[in-house]
Amino acid sequence: MSKASTWAEFESACGAHEFDLILLGQSMPPSLKHDMHDFATKHCAKSKVAEFYLYAQSIPAKYSLNATVSDPEEFLAFVKRGLED
Repeated sequence: MSKASTWAEFESACGAHEFDLILLGQSMPPSLKHDMHDFATKHCAKSKVAEFYLYAQSIPAKYSLNATVSDPEEFLAFVKRGLED
């Protein structure tokens, strides 16, 4: 598991590791999510990209979850679906 708070950290993590699932957080600007999705698609091709959002999806991600979900079980099911596909 790795955490990236900046573009440089994200780029470095994608270059150094293989991820099953990349989670993009709800506090990120939509344009940054879009750029990270595009980068991951090209450079972390085996990784699935998922996002948390507050109002609407920002990227064409197969896996999206509204961040206002308060049920931990729903969050865990979301992550599990992303890892199993």
